[in-house]
Amino acid sequence: MKTMACINCILRTESFGATDFIRNDRILHIGLFIIIVLLVVIIVRQHKYHLSQIAKFRKMQYHDNLTGVYNYKGFVNRVEELIREHPDIPYMMSFNNIMDFKYINDSQGRNAANELLKFWVDKSLEVMSDVEAIGRLEGDHLALLLRIGGFDKMQKEEQQVFEPVRDFFVNRGKDLKVRIVSGIYVLMPEDYENIDVDRMIDLARSAERKLHENKKDGYEFYNPKQWEKGMRVVHIVGRFPLALKSKELRVWYQPQIAYDSGKIIGAEALCRWNNPDLGFIPPSEFIPALEDAGIIYDLDCYIWKMVCHDLAGWNKEGKHRCISVNVSRLDIQKNRELPEYFCDLVQEYDLTPDQLHIEITETAYVEDAELLINTTSKLREYGFQVEMDDFGSGYSSLNMLKEVPVDRIKLDLRFLTGSGNRRMGQTILKHVIMMARDLNTGIIAEGVEEKEQADFLHELGCHAMQGYLFHKPMPVEEFEKLMEKMDSIS
Repeated sequence: MKTMACINCILRTESFGATDFIRNDRILHIGLFIIIVLLVVIIVRQHKYHLSQIAKFRKMQYHDNLTGVYNYKGFVNRVEELIREHPDIPYMMSFNNIMDFKYINDSQGRNAANELLKFWVDKSLEVMSDVEAIGRLEGDHLALLLRIGGFDKMQKEEQQVFEPVRDFFVNRGKDLKVRIVSGIYVLMPEDYENIDVDRMIDLARSAERKLHENKKDGYEFYNPKQWEKGMRVVHIVGRFPLALKSKELRVWYQPQIAYDSGKIIGAEALCRWNNPDLGFIPPSEFIPALEDAGIIYDLDCYIWKMVCHDLAGWNKEGKHRCISVNVSRLDIQKNRELPEYFCDLVQEYDLTPDQLHIEITETAYVEDAELLINTTSKLREYGFQVEMDDFGSGYSSLNMLKEVPVDRIKLDLRFLTGSGNRRMGQTILKHVIMMARDLNTGIIAEGVEEKEQADFLHELGCHAMQGYLFHKPMPVEEFEKLMEKMDSIS
């Protein structure tokens, strides 16, 4: 009996020990899990805290504590970044301060002066885009990198920023007008190539200092001519969509003649712009502006369509004419299926491909030879006449003739009119014409202004010419009258 009692006692003891062990094991696991979770939470919180401290440090390093905008170092970095990312945007650097700010600080108190600065910054930010920058360099000195805008942009800034800042204390019942002085430096092309923000700020600051020394508020330009040029560019680009719709942009034609007979054998389509605000804008101004803005393709499409419209009208009158239109490297890069585009265009206006002569500049072939050669080949396959424009203006003319299949080359008369040895220019021109004839390539000389030039070209075997000696570019109405006159004579 005692033995059995002992066994039962041992069994009970072992049974309780196993249960306790399992219970203790669960508690141990739960405890370990809680400890791990706590450790993870602590590590995550420490990491977040560390990141927040880094962010705060960086913000303190590049931002102004009072206004929250960039400090000098942050502003310089941001300006460099913006100019590199947006080399096509016309920018200006503005250096600004408040006249007699020390008096405001002393008379109204430091808090009121600080509130004025924060108000000024907030108002500026309201009208700024993400491609512009503002920084508080020191004290009441604010610097801004702004894109040059039209008069609407200037008016908006005047009404929404400068007027409220000037009336900051007046609107708070105090007889104190804030006077702002601004110096402006318009960025030059070299500023985009060699970015020196300190120099830009210094030049804007020198314009501001000139105004400040004369005890005047308002703004002063360091380079007013560049500002006017920038404003014109902005106006041209901004007005362009409306100009297309309002027909301010017109296609003019410069006749091309056969020197032997004096007959008109074709014409080159050119563009002229008569703007109600700026007046007559020369192509040498609006074409580069539209190229820089990336919208020259829209202009060229407009010209091509207008030419096709005119050709279709002449076809209905039984007058089959040929017109040369210009195609740039940018057009081909914009539309990689340009030959197909021209095919659709002539079908839409019921024309034959030979009525369009496609002029592509020689320099375009040099810049992107493979793409241009493929485009030229396709255009010729579809029946279009392809001309190499400005032949002789580049450095690879002879090589291009070997590589590029063209129907006609258009001679650049800088051989005769440019600087250098005139006799050597004539010799080069003579051999170029001989070479073109041997290659069975057509040839036309443009820019012919003197009879001596025309006679010399004719002697060498170049009979097709274009230039002021014969006809200047003219509106379509004048061109039609001229053609009717020529038709009646013949």
